[in-house]
Amino acid sequence: MNLLSLNLPNTQKPNGWNRFPMGGYYRPCAEGWLFFSRFSTLTIATTRNITDELLRQIQQELDLEVDLVSTKQNGIWQDLSVTIAPLSGGRGWAIEQGTLILPSAELYPIGVVAHALAQSTALEAIEISVGEIMNEGELLQKGLRKIPWRRDPFIRFIARALRLRHEATASLSLLDKPDFLWESEQLDHLYDGVASWLELKERFKVIDYKLSRLSETIETVVTAIDQSRMETLEWTIIVLIGIEIVVMVADVLKG
Repeated sequence: MNLLSLNLPNTQKPNGWNRFPMGGYYRPCAEGWLFFSRFSTLTIATTRNITDELLRQIQQELDLEVDLVSTKQNGIWQDLSVTIAPLSGGRGWAIEQGTLILPSAELYPIGVVAHALAQSTALEAIEISVGEIMNEGELLQKGLRKIPWRRDPFIRFIARALRLRHEATASLSLLDKPDFLWESEQLDHLYDGVASWLELKERFKVIDYKLSRLSETIETVVTAIDQSRMETLEWTIIVLIGIEIVVMVADVLKG
């Protein structure tokens, strides 16, 4: 079975979907299912090859404004293949030689895998955004002494950084382990295995660290702006005092 998760920011769930116990929604599709997460990812799970033609068909069926083919070509997405085969010892899943194996293509196990893949895709979107804003922040810090009079770039950076930190924090809260999984030991173990395979926890920690660094960067920029303002005020006072002294001296000389 082939899975493809597409990051679709600012896209709302289409009508007519069923609520999925692990969060988000699902509906049947061509030889499989579609899953739409609360963090705006569409995951396709099907036994068919996920071609551009199939993406156009799904887009038409869902009446989506976003172009799924363009998203796969230029956007953020991840894919994963699941082999359906018998497993010895009554195992519910296995990862062997880099391949995920399930004994059957049932809704809940496939949904668990789709949910973890959707989380991984959403994480990638956050990773890219946080990386970009961190790079911008480092460049601004290097230029603090070179452009003390131009505060607009710093103000715009602070606004974007604060907004990103809020959005990333909110998104990460949605990427927690679904409570539903505690009701099924087998599904719980499946999720843990796939999440470990996709390194979700490690990537969570990296993003959390970068968000902390981002907070420090914001504080540094704000402090630099305040210092710049104080220096400007001090120099203004010095210049005014100097002008007043010059005027006084001129008056004395005239007298």
